[in-house]
Amino acid sequence: MASLTPAAAVQRALTNVGRSMGDRRCPTSDIQDAIDDEYRTLRRRLSAEFPTIYEKTSTTVTLAGSTTSFAKPTDCETIRVLEKQAGDRWSSLPVVTSLNRDEVNCLAFYEAGANVVIVPPASAPGTYRMFYIAEPAATVSTYDVPDGIERMLVEMGSAFIRQRHNEDPTYHIQRAEKIWEDAFMGLWRRYGSHGQSGLQITRVW
Repeated sequence: MASLTPAAAVQRALTNVGRSMGDRRCPTSDIQDAIDDEYRTLRRRLSAEFPTIYEKTSTTVTLAGSTTSFAKPTDCETIRVLEKQAGDRWSSLPVVTSLNRDEVNCLAFYEAGANVVIVPPASAPGTYRMFYIAEPAATVSTYDVPDGIERMLVEMGSAFIRQRHNEDPTYHIQRAEKIWEDAFMGLWRRYGSHGQSGLQITRVW
């Protein structure tokens, strides 16, 4: 994994467009904020295609008595799989839609804010764990992406600078997408293809 810092990303983006520092129209703090936003978008794109890059496993949670819910990990962005322990094995639970969650007869779950709710209530007692996609920290100290992919952030930071100065950002946007295309097959071989998840990518790089 690459370990590009925000400060280094800003400097590389400025160098990429032939500037040594920010100015009043495009201060370095604005550039960093823009690259931070691009990083979160890129993380979601990577998670949609290759979920195991940012996948984590929660600690086990045991529900007893009339308890039917438990809190998700604080860094959980998307639940991939929720499992219930059955002896020495684990069984995955389907997601129940909110339209019929009070009528479901088989063991299932749904998300309610920061919690996971198990239905039907009579079947809830037991031990659970989840595999989930971790969200980036609120304050980013390192752009944690696969090696080579960090160059996309530099190019998108460069595009932001160009736009702020009323210059054409097209080259940098196209360059970012070319970096993705060149890296895709290598990532596919390493992490496998998981197809489309619930996180659909709507942004055009």
